[in-house]
Amino acid sequence: MDFGHPLFGISSFMPHGHCYLWQPGLVWLHNISDGIIGLSYYSIPVTLIYFVNKRKDLPFDWVFLMFGAFIVLCGSTHLMEIWTLWHPDYWEAGWLKAVTAIVSVGTAIALVPLVPKALALPSPAQLEAANQALAVEITERKKAEEDVRNLNAVLELRVQERTQELAVANADLLAEIADRKRAQARLQAYTKKLEQSNRELQDFAFVASHDLQEPLRKIQAFGDRLQARFGDKLGDQGQDFLGRMQNAASRMQVLIEDLLSFSRVTTKAQPFAPVNLSKVVEGVLSDLETRIERTQGRVTVGELPTIDADSSQMRQLFQNLIGNALKFHRAGVPPEIEVSAHLNNHGICEIRVADNGIGFEQKHVERIFTVFQRLHSRSEYEGTGIGLAICRKIVERHNGIITATSTLGKGSTFIVTLPVTHPEGASIQ
Repeated sequence: MDFGHPLFGISSFMPHGHCYLWQPGLVWLHNISDGIIGLSYYSIPVTLIYFVNKRKDLPFDWVFLMFGAFIVLCGSTHLMEIWTLWHPDYWEAGWLKAVTAIVSVGTAIALVPLVPKALALPSPAQLEAANQALAVEITERKKAEEDVRNLNAVLELRVQERTQELAVANADLLAEIADRKRAQARLQAYTKKLEQSNRELQDFAFVASHDLQEPLRKIQAFGDRLQARFGDKLGDQGQDFLGRMQNAASRMQVLIEDLLSFSRVTTKAQPFAPVNLSKVVEGVLSDLETRIERTQGRVTVGELPTIDADSSQMRQLFQNLIGNALKFHRAGVPPEIEVSAHLNNHGICEIRVADNGIGFEQKHVERIFTVFQRLHSRSEYEGTGIGLAICRKIVERHNGIITATSTLGKGSTFIVTLPVTHPEGASIQ
């Protein structure tokens, strides 16, 4: 076999049309059919090339190009069939078919490994489901974005409202600060006035302890001398005048001493320290032993706590309360006095001094703690009416409260409420 026959040279073969006996109908049937097939084959690669150019994301674009080449060669073989009807160039036709075969085999081989990859590609149903899921997700995201926008709007509104509230609160705070500054200024002014009042009270105490008592002592001294030297010469009326003068001087001295005691609650105050109230009451009862015996009284003392206080003022407080209970007893009835205390869970000590004395009407409970206020005349009971006022001032200095309950003719109970401990720096007021 001579494979070296020149292309398109003079051939010894007969044209293919002799096989059809040159029948016109048959020849034109093959020509038209092969022509249409060839043109169709040529149009397919054009479409594939256009598709590949438009879809740059295709994973197997080279396969489409191989298909295009294979289809072009297939179309060329059909056109060659038309040519060989009149030209017996069978060698050229054979070589064209050989090239077509090679490209066909290459394309077939290349397709084998691509089959699993092609199968892995999602099907239209899967793509449809994915699209639907994506549409649902897009809808949900849009709804979520709308919710976020609504929340942002609500949050912005709340921020604005909160900003307005803070502005109002700041304005109120500034007003409160201004009020506090004014109150502090007033407090400082009051403090200065109080300091001035304390200084004046101290000056009064100094005057009362020296300048006022000195004339009284002279009046009493000269009255005693007058009584001793010229008493028998004064007559009854003179004796009466002299006695009245001496009694008035004595009352004046007692009054001055009580006023001094009242002022010393502030001017002679001592820092607070732990004070055993049982020992304080024990000392007071020792001082009042004579009066207790004289009145045939009985004092019962319960368990008393230790508190932060001014020891001397606690002694003065119990001295006045127990002394009053002994003084204001009913005629013919020995006084019975009970001193007790109770601690609650809030650090408060409640002290009670109860008696079976004459008592008083409850409506006078505030009056008895006022300076110089008396419920009885001096002829009935001695005193100046300052004792309970001193008690109230002592209790208030200790940040406490004093009150009383009483029934006329049956006795009284004085109730003193004091904190057990005090903050540092609160001992001097």
